[in-house]
Amino acid sequence: MQESFTELEPEDYSASIPFPGTNRTWGNQDLINSIFWKESLRKPNKENELPKAGSAEWFMHAEKLRYSHYGKWVPKLLEFTKHTGERILCIGSGLGTDWIQYAKNGAEVWVTTTKDAQDEIIRQNFQTRNLTLNLRKLSKQGILFSNCSFDVVLLNDFCKEEITQEHLSSEIQRVLKPGGKLLSLSQSLYNINYFLKKVFPTLGNQKNQDPNFYTASELKTIFAFCQESRVHKRHLQRNDLPPLFRWIPIPLIERLVGKHLVFKGFKPLSQAIPVLQAA
Repeated sequence: MQESFTELEPEDYSASIPFPGTNRTWGNQDLINSIFWKESLRKPNKENELPKAGSAEWFMHAEKLRYSHYGKWVPKLLEFTKHTGERILCIGSGLGTDWIQYAKNGAEVWVTTTKDAQDEIIRQNFQTRNLTLNLRKLSKQGILFSNCSFDVVLLNDFCKEEITQEHLSSEIQRVLKPGGKLLSLSQSLYNINYFLKKVFPTLGNQKNQDPNFYTASELKTIFAFCQESRVHKRHLQRNDLPPLFRWIPIPLIERLVGKHLVFKGFKPLSQAIPVLQAA
């Protein structure tokens, strides 16, 4: 049987991580900028000056970019407004923009960040919205919460440095309540750049920089414990397409060659039986 972690009080999870004041320069500005643009789901744009890093305007600008125009699919597929009153575990890194949306809509949000996550930046983002960040780092042991603790788990980072895919999937299965929902956001292998390189080698000069790319079938294999699983492909900017194809409506073509996959699935209700027997 999988190990059951002892549940801690909220204050034990709220790590006291000092955040540098707004008058101090954040360490690696290139790293900070890369986090901003990744969170924004946009390519870096040096022409437009960004608000001061760490300011409320900076975080709000990242949020605006993430959910506007080409990112309008995010709030709907990640179901920000559907989990009021539920307990949600968010796993990954970034600025925590999606996690904040659940909290703003009345969910109880807990966070497990990966090794490379900049926790002080995430904490500042929560503080600018007058929200408390309940945070726990991912451990090699797994997700440090007790069995059947959450109604929903949102995963946006597979955390390969800390834990294998199989172990992570097993841990998500363990902490989800029977009937609980898994939402996973990952990068699609069969995206626009993949097909450009296959069909138009001279145009496909953009390379996938991140090795963590997946197919729909791979996600269903990784999360095989889920039932009623579905995978949605989304996100494409018009300038990602060769000029010849820019007449095609983005909502249509992004379902074929989009850059991101959203996996949705449920932990079976039947899995309540072994937990009750073990108790």
